[in-house]
Amino acid sequence: ALAKQGVLTYEKSDEVFPVLVKTLLPVGLKGLVAGPKMAALMSSLASVFNSCSTIFTIDIYKKLKPLTAEKKTPANWKSGYVNCGDFGYYLDSHHGKDWWRG
Repeated sequence: ALAKQGVLTYEKSDEVFPVLVKTLLPVGLKGLVAGPKMAALMSSLASVFNSCSTIFTIDIYKKLKPLTAEKKTPANWKSGYVNCGDFGYYLDSHHGKDWWRG
């Protein structure tokens, strides 16, 4: 019915859910749908940053400076977190949307 009205026109199946949320749900329910999706996105990003900082600290920093005290490890984790974010920002801003496709 929505396709016949010209409301639901999509080229990819990924576009269906946002269109249905936008057209069918009232304002309050839109927020209830968007909230958990944003929470899942933030959780995924946090786990990626945590993994990246762990890799930086254990695999890279410990190899470069093996005599570093364990008390400095949390500071190195924080710098790994920042480095991971900076690297992601660099790739996104300098190489465009689809930099990995060539």
